[in-house]
Amino acid sequence: MAKGKPMTEMTDTIRVRVLVFKDDGLWVAQCLEYDIGAQAANLDTLHDRMMVVFKAELKESVERHGKPFAGIDKAPERFHKMWGHRARSVEVSPSAWVINAMNVNLGLVA
Repeated sequence: MAKGKPMTEMTDTIRVRVLVFKDDGLWVAQCLEYDIGAQAANLDTLHDRMMVVFKAELKESVERHGKPFAGIDKAPERFHKMWGHRARSVEVSPSAWVINAMNVNLGLVA
């Protein structure tokens, strides 16, 4: 993907896993491949916030590094361990959680 290529022209698929869980009364969404997350009082607001964060990080990384999510570390190991112990995994593609050609795999932790 060329540096400066408009996001509307991106066709590569990026697969990410998003861990969704409740913590101290709030819903949390944490991407595993990149340390990107959001929290909210309900799942609808969580979805909206996560989409805003994903789009902002995508735009910023492409502008700075020429490719999606470049320069963003993976999530801390504790989230990867939670993924391994998740209660349920849901494949979500295409869906409201898809940004352009990004597939999101949700893991729900009870």
